[in-house]
Amino acid sequence: MPGVSDLQYRPQPLFLRLVPISSLMSRTKLALGGAFFLLLLFFAQGIFFIRANSQTVDEATHLAAGYSYLATRDFRLDPEHPSFIKELQALPLCLMYRLPFNPNPQQWRDGDSYRIGQDFLYKSIISADQMLAWSRLPNLFLGVLLVVLIGWWAYRLWGSLAAMLAMALASLEPNLVAHSSLVTTDIGVTLFIFLAVYLLWEYVNSPTWARLTATGICTGMAVVSKFSGLLLIPIIITIVVLLFIGGNRPVLLPLKENPKSLRNKLFESAAALLLIFFFAFLTIPPVYFFQGFATWLSGLQLLLNIMEEGRPAFFLGTYSYKGWWSYFLIVFLIKTPMCTIALVIASLALYKAVFLRVQANRSWLSAFATFFQCIRFCSFSPRGWQQFSSDAAGWPLFLSAQRLVLRGYLLFALRHTSLLTLMRSWEVRIEVTII
Repeated sequence: MPGVSDLQYRPQPLFLRLVPISSLMSRTKLALGGAFFLLLLFFAQGIFFIRANSQTVDEATHLAAGYSYLATRDFRLDPEHPSFIKELQALPLCLMYRLPFNPNPQQWRDGDSYRIGQDFLYKSIISADQMLAWSRLPNLFLGVLLVVLIGWWAYRLWGSLAAMLAMALASLEPNLVAHSSLVTTDIGVTLFIFLAVYLLWEYVNSPTWARLTATGICTGMAVVSKFSGLLLIPIIITIVVLLFIGGNRPVLLPLKENPKSLRNKLFESAAALLLIFFFAFLTIPPVYFFQGFATWLSGLQLLLNIMEEGRPAFFLGTYSYKGWWSYFLIVFLIKTPMCTIALVIASLALYKAVFLRVQANRSWLSAFATFFQCIRFCSFSPRGWQQFSSDAAGWPLFLSAQRLVLRGYLLFALRHTSLLTLMRSWEVRIEVTII
């Protein structure tokens, strides 16, 4: 069957083949019920977080900027972040309250995002808490969609038990809950990058024009969510190159006849890449109300200038404009739950002891996370590269999401009696956890 991992075609043990159909159906219903419960649990945690927490430093700026885009079609506020997620977060206020947007003329001319944001949040006709609650909800729904995608990809790979475990770990991840409940752009870009790579995986297994187009569109949605989405370009190129070198299943065009010569395969892989990026960049103008690419490009240029000049930051008792080499590593250790760090350390030891071989048909799923993690931990500036590579807690969420999906394979392996199968399951799990 196209689109399904080869893992699903391994012979099942006799006791599994003798399971009645009714038992399998009840197990499926149980898995669906459990998934629904975990989604409700995640959503409830988000609601409690929204009710309990006041404004964080970026929220007023993002909210006022998004509302100004919808009200004025002017993108001068907060241009260092693309507009899509901010527009989505401001949409409930625009639809429900039609709040007047009349910023101070001088602040508007200066593009003073911070002061305009503070005035918009605290001097509007409705309370700041109410405005924050409504604008945080769209982000919470994006977080729910991310948990769903984690569970679905785990199910497509290894079945309902793996999906349940992956969703349980994701729905109880405190960083994921917190970032899904704020007016920020991190969860949005996390979702669309994860979705783009998932759709590319589906396309590799079963190439169709629809999947190719969807991969490109989701890549574009990541690009207009946060500029760190641009890292999808080298990440997707890396995945395609790895698949081409591996030779088992290169990324080809969805044509009736597959090319046989190496030259034609190379041409089709390059053409598929170009089509993905073509559809990606076609998504930029609609987000900016068909004002072209100039606004998006000017925002990217501003961010590059900020990265070059640096911003004042405080870390471990010192101030700096250029940052610290240890910043992201230390922040990762602080913000990541201790049990997750313990699992990573244990996986490193088991990876060394059990299996050192990396299989190309599985490791390509980790290429995008590896690429980004290298850039993030090699970054010196907490407010320079951090703006490009998401906040320190944002991308560990994304890496954790991928790790959670593959971690669920352990339960699937325990259903088999073969020691080799169990070792291979640890190989996949360990391979990604160490990333």
